[in-house]
Amino acid sequence: MPELNEILQGRRQEEANGGRDEQNHHNLLDLLKDDKNLPKLSQSKLLLVDGQNDVLPPGINSIHNYLAIRDQEENERSYFKAGAAFVLRKGRTLFGHKDAVSEFDAARERGDNAGMVKLLRQDREQRRQEDGFGSYSGAALKTGFLFGGGKIGAIGLTAVTTSDAAKPHDQFSKQALDAVLGAGKGIATTIVFNKIVDTNWSPLLKGWTVGMSNTLINTGLTSNNYINREGEVDFAFGAKKTLSSVFSPDALIVDGSSIGASFAALKPIDSYFAGALFKNPVTSKLVIAAVSGLTDGSLAEVGRQKDDPKYPSTNWLEVAKKGGEKAALDTISALPGANGMNLPRLRSK
Repeated sequence: MPELNEILQGRRQEEANGGRDEQNHHNLLDLLKDDKNLPKLSQSKLLLVDGQNDVLPPGINSIHNYLAIRDQEENERSYFKAGAAFVLRKGRTLFGHKDAVSEFDAARERGDNAGMVKLLRQDREQRRQEDGFGSYSGAALKTGFLFGGGKIGAIGLTAVTTSDAAKPHDQFSKQALDAVLGAGKGIATTIVFNKIVDTNWSPLLKGWTVGMSNTLINTGLTSNNYINREGEVDFAFGAKKTLSSVFSPDALIVDGSSIGASFAALKPIDSYFAGALFKNPVTSKLVIAAVSGLTDGSLAEVGRQKDDPKYPSTNWLEVAKKGGEKAALDTISALPGANGMNLPRLRSK
């Protein structure tokens, strides 16, 4: 294998030419497996990767570049997600897990590039766990409070949506605006949900309508959706984005697929139990939660992909996966509000 300096020189040449030498690239990946090479590699600032190794995320070509993006991601966390990350870190520490984020910051302050490189994998994985914990715990609490109902449910939901909208690193005026919009999400979601649940519609239709309503409310009351591609406030742009969240061609596919899949999966079960699944006050709420979660989760993923340049077209497998995850999470989260967990037995024909 060529010497380290030769490989790094080849790496510099690749960057200058805007291309990549496959053999030199694989030699570099092999060197990354040996810790003794880490100091020189990190100092070279040439740790260009593309997903074939996990030292740095794709598209990031140096430790300094990683730190800038890492700080930017930290600033994008809401009060709720920042709090969730803090709780997760403390919880892991109590059970003997080392805090990769703290160790990474300590190595950064020492100027220990080799130490930072060794901690990058742990740091990135821990941050993925923190983001996942913040997202799933927030969604679970929102659903739990929504289906719990009453004043406590309404106040709890509004508190979560408010804290999950405002970000501590934004200017105060932006924080205040996002907090008001976040509170509006909680209030509007509660009102619309109660109106829909009080109808005589089938639980399938109720869940489907709740899911679409949640998507419209979340999109319409998110301030960043009213900033156009030129960075200017544009209410027409925001209104169009809000409507397209449930009425774009891809969203319409989700709308039809979610109600169709729900009917195909749950109607036979309801028939087997002589209609008890849809008529029972407990299980009917769980059906509403499952269908609304499937619809809302799928629509949210379609919207996320449209805003992400990594997706030239919609990845329907990912949409189905996210929709299924949200359906399962919402069903579980709705259990406490569904008659206090006292699930009565269903009788078949």
